[in-house]
Amino acid sequence: MTSDQSPTDTQAAPLTDGQATLLAAALEHGYFEVPRGITLNDLADDLDCSHQALSGRMRRALGNLVDTALAGGPEPDTGLWTGWG
Repeated sequence: MTSDQSPTDTQAAPLTDGQATLLAAALEHGYFEVPRGITLNDLADDLDCSHQALSGRMRRALGNLVDTALAGGPEPDTGLWTGWG
């Protein structure tokens, strides 16, 4: 990939439109802040869906981002985590 290409030029987009919308709303409302600016239940209410549906979509979206971030990198150690290096 050249420096002027985006990841979507060479691979499938890591998020669906719905997942991208959800993560943008979560970020805007402070869901990823410490302490959280909004609970998952309140975010679900704002987005007019159940917290179960929102939780599942959030896990899939974050999983897709992690998969994309780690793709092409070294294989992770399958042993137990031993700290930050």
